[in-house]
Amino acid sequence: AALTTVAQFEAYRTSVRDAFLAAIGGLPAEKTPLNPQCTGTIDQTTYVIEKLVYESLPDFYVTAALYVPKGVTTPAPAIVFVHGHSDLGKSYPEYQAVCIDLANNGFVVLAVDPPGQGERKQYYDPASGQLHLPQCTEEHTHSGLQFVVGGASLARHFIWDVIRGVDYLATRPEVDATRIGLTGNSGGGTQASFLMMAEPRFAAAVPCTFIMTLASYMQSGQPQDSEQVVRGCFVDGPDHDDYLTLMAPKPVLVGAAAYDFFPLEGALEAVERAKAIYRLYQAENNVAITIADHGHAYSPQLREAAVNWFRQHLMGAEPNYRTKEIATLPPEALWCTPKGYVLDQWPAS
Repeated sequence: AALTTVAQFEAYRTSVRDAFLAAIGGLPAEKTPLNPQCTGTIDQTTYVIEKLVYESLPDFYVTAALYVPKGVTTPAPAIVFVHGHSDLGKSYPEYQAVCIDLANNGFVVLAVDPPGQGERKQYYDPASGQLHLPQCTEEHTHSGLQFVVGGASLARHFIWDVIRGVDYLATRPEVDATRIGLTGNSGGGTQASFLMMAEPRFAAAVPCTFIMTLASYMQSGQPQDSEQVVRGCFVDGPDHDDYLTLMAPKPVLVGAAAYDFFPLEGALEAVERAKAIYRLYQAENNVAITIADHGHAYSPQLREAAVNWFRQHLMGAEPNYRTKEIATLPPEALWCTPKGYVLDQWPAS
């Protein structure tokens, strides 16, 4: 409320971003070779899925699915999809459906497996085939605590993996690198929020089923995964309205669920706070909220809202798309590795 000029907010934006990056231990100083490789393709009539592997750091392999619409003749807008806490990662049917809807609307879509999810289980023993920590939330907490005692956060790898994914998208002739959007829900909403602060190349965002306020979540008495907890946030930020305003005046739509365990009251408050900052830029309509009548999910209702937000703000098209039931692939169809584990193919990675 004390920020009444653009200059004041710009100084505040810098301080919050700097505090956040310090809290997670900073980001790597060097962008090393991505060494991207396509390990297979799937022809889906209106689009093609490329099974992509790249190295966000040397010998640290990221698995992803790249959805490329057919018939792209000029560089098109792209969307990065970041995943919530499903062990299937990019193969989770609910998340596949979002990517398919976006691809069928002409967007190139990059869906990235986060650490500990999909094919990127870090506590997998290739010799025995055993998962020592079978659930992604267990893995995030176990590995995350090792970062915490060092004054950092596992979140730095979630963020860096996607930043390098954006670097890859920028090399693709099908992609207009000035029109890259970002979406995800739950833990993917967390990742989207962090990336909205850390990566300035995103032109629009739709963080779903995560945005609230710190105070509202404390009142709920619930825990979070290690990478979702930002050290020092109560003193230096970010609070959740900061996730939105650090994108200002770029377009951001909050996707909320009426019956979520992330408090809807907090989401409404965060958006109202953000509107005050967007108003300084005469861009109040560039931040909004849509509320779906269900529990915690990236539902068809939120999917449709996200597609239309990106159609409007990245394509200049009418936000009149109506979704339908989506047929998805079996999880193993999207594997980039033979057995669905990076450590099985690259045991020393």
